[in-house]
Amino acid sequence: TVFLTFDDGPNEEITTYILDRLKALNWTATFFCVGENVRKNPKLFQRILDEGHTVGNHTDNHANGWKTKQKEYLNSISKANKVIPSSLFRPPYGKIPRKLIKEISKDYKIVMWSFMAYDFDKRISHDVILQKAQKHIIQGSIIVLHDNEKFIQNEKAVFEIIVSVLQEKGLKSKALN
Repeated sequence: TVFLTFDDGPNEEITTYILDRLKALNWTATFFCVGENVRKNPKLFQRILDEGHTVGNHTDNHANGWKTKQKEYLNSISKANKVIPSSLFRPPYGKIPRKLIKEISKDYKIVMWSFMAYDFDKRISHDVILQKAQKHIIQGSIIVLHDNEKFIQNEKAVFEIIVSVLQEKGLKSKALN
């Protein structure tokens, strides 16, 4: 088992694609959602939950912990919490100042990752992603992908690469809890 995670959604096109593929594979995953996107796509968010996936908080507006004042950052988490019922949190950009870790950890389990798929970076070739995935993904890996409207075609392609690597290794995804 591994843990597929998706950051930044939900987004109608890419999240729907991912959900359809996960359903066909009989896999579950965890979606770290942005509050603004949940409010834009409430039915899609409900579908994520209805299909047995888990969700986590990814702030209300994809706030950068290094560039946002502490109070504003915590308010973004709190605002997202109103539409994302979860005790899981992943900081956008994977960056969070130490002073915030202690504060956020009072209410959330902060979830990072062990494998970044770089589906947001078109400069990294699919061959390189495939090689890194084959080498580094192992039992228990937490894999981060995205369901962000900015990178849809690359996200689909990289997601399929990750699926093929998992299938080759006899691994399947389940949701974090």
